[in-house]
Amino acid sequence: MLTGCPMSSPMKLSADSRKRLLLLTVGIVPLTNLLVYAWVSANLVISRDQWRFLPMVEDWFEGRFALISLWLTHSQHRIPAYKVLFLLDARFFGLNMRLEVMLGTALLALAVFHMLKRFMDTAPEGIPRRRLLLGSALIALLGFSLNQWASLIYGLGALNGFGRIAFFVEFWLLLDICLRREASVFAIIGVCTLLVFTLIAWAGGHGPAFLLASLTTIALVILQTGWGQRQLRWLAISLLVSGVAAECVYWLVGPIPAAQGALSGFLQAVATHPRRAVEYVLMALCNSAIPVAGMEHHGWPHALTLIIGAGIAMIYLAAIILFVHRRCWRSSCMPLFLMGYGLFVICSIFAARFTSEGMANAVAPRYVLDTQLGLIGCCWSLFLWVDDCSSARFLLRPAALLPVMFAAVLLLEGLDSGMLWIHNREQRKMFADAVEEVRSGDFEAQDWICPDEALCRTGTAFMRRARLNIFRGAAGRTSD
Repeated sequence: MLTGCPMSSPMKLSADSRKRLLLLTVGIVPLTNLLVYAWVSANLVISRDQWRFLPMVEDWFEGRFALISLWLTHSQHRIPAYKVLFLLDARFFGLNMRLEVMLGTALLALAVFHMLKRFMDTAPEGIPRRRLLLGSALIALLGFSLNQWASLIYGLGALNGFGRIAFFVEFWLLLDICLRREASVFAIIGVCTLLVFTLIAWAGGHGPAFLLASLTTIALVILQTGWGQRQLRWLAISLLVSGVAAECVYWLVGPIPAAQGALSGFLQAVATHPRRAVEYVLMALCNSAIPVAGMEHHGWPHALTLIIGAGIAMIYLAAIILFVHRRCWRSSCMPLFLMGYGLFVICSIFAARFTSEGMANAVAPRYVLDTQLGLIGCCWSLFLWVDDCSSARFLLRPAALLPVMFAAVLLLEGLDSGMLWIHNREQRKMFADAVEEVRSGDFEAQDWICPDEALCRTGTAFMRRARLNIFRGAAGRTSD
């Protein structure tokens, strides 16, 4: 469907078996690190928003369950897909939080390996195998980063968060194919159906950022190729209509709390404190690469956070400009989807949280699984560019720039992993204390685990009766 891109056709390195072997080679070490961390660090007790789902489980067990409970929400995140999985976990596995964490991690692995395969398929033809290995290792290091630790220890964060990312990635991979080929009517219907399902069932409050990233990428392609291509025109219109319709259903059908901080208050805060607004964005960008909150708590200089954030901002700018200038979307639109989504997520949490929660929200670890996708897009885009710069000098040559990029990412990920493993024992001790607090029914000492004391006491009584979660087993023991 698209023309004029100087990038090459999908590469043919060798047999498919060699490509699968390369996928496993670059992914096995960071994935193993991720899986081990998730297994040993998972919080085994119900916590935070999961307490609010227990009345739904109790209704299910007692035969008065209503489907509307899957749609109702106490926040800006409707998560009907996770609620269904939560009910199934309660019914068949007794609310096993480690199972939720590991299943979510498996979904993340699926998404990252699919991205890696698309990356290899769209690499320039004739690229040296060592260079492809470096580029693939960049994607794997970022995709399996322990900077996502907040999602790796929490059943809701892992299963819902990584499930959301998996559906986003699979949608973009399918849309990427449709944008680069003649999309049939059935393909357009399929991709629109997947978009609506993803927005309604998985996206939650991240739906607007996801939809904007998708539509912006399509709009850029149309600007470069023209509006005359019939299939591209129908694809764009169909996605716009179905996406907007799905978001209207999400936000307007049924009660949902208003986003914290009105738009007028947000704009006033930005106009009044522009320096703090810029600082917020730089902190969020840095947080997509390293766990800023934890590192600053242990002496990491705030100035260094801002410097790294500014560097990442320049990388985004360079990657987007080079992607557009080199007309790289014929090889793949995936890097632009990822970069756009990472930036739109930062903008959305900035707009929704800056006025109400202040600067600390910029480095909240729960957003990392979304914002780091933008870093993957940057590395992907720069990889496509440096391979086309054989005439450049010194550090701009691919043979020099790719190892520099790899060394920088390896250093950051090493900092992440080292710090998190060093303090892992403290975290596990905290979770063990949380289990004892829930057993005792005293929620004052572990206020982070319980959003409402009365709700948690009622939920604990139900779990004890139904032998769920830490009360599974005849003696009420924790079952791993």
